[in-house]
Amino acid sequence: MAQVLKEAVKDKIIAAAKEEFLKKGYKEASMRAIARKSKMTVGNLYRYFSSKEEMIIHIVSPPMLLLDKLLKKITGNKLTFYSEYIDLSGENLSDLKEKINIFVEGMVEIYQQHKVEFNVLLMHSELNDEITKWCAKLIKHLLTSRNNIKEYEEEALMLSQSYAVGLFSGLKEIFAISELNTERLINVTKLYLESCLSMFQFDFKKSLGE
Repeated sequence: MAQVLKEAVKDKIIAAAKEEFLKKGYKEASMRAIARKSKMTVGNLYRYFSSKEEMIIHIVSPPMLLLDKLLKKITGNKLTFYSEYIDLSGENLSDLKEKINIFVEGMVEIYQQHKVEFNVLLMHSELNDEITKWCAKLIKHLLTSRNNIKEYEEEALMLSQSYAVGLFSGLKEIFAISELNTERLINVTKLYLESCLSMFQFDFKKSLGE
């Protein structure tokens, strides 16, 4: 019986934390406010979660793990959000477009199942930074694997970082449009990511006048 009560308290804390994070964002949210909403002391709250970081990781882990499982499935374990190693050798743009469409449909399904957690994830600047860095590595791989540009490594890196920031910011804006139904959300996201993919079809050296 005591264990059931503990789980009930933990669920209450998580519900309060989700509300606090969505309202104020990760940086402005406070353990004190979460404790107050949970109707407990801050000391008791720390018995369940040692930090705000531990709490938000607990909240966003379900959608993140599902997204990673989806990513690994459609890329044959070539890609995972939890590794910096990226290898898409043998993949052409047509293959990537097909995989993007499958990923988008799965991502929107995960979003519908974990909407609150997904939105908390999008508001967590530190996690957003990590995802953006991962996207930058993926984009740099796509750029350099399709262009023999070893002498332009620095330019490719800066371009990749800029693309990654824009790509992830665009996704956040799309998922923030609450009035989009599932079909339209899938369509808009597919169009957005496919248009981003077209960025890698240009001739790097030709664009630099070589």
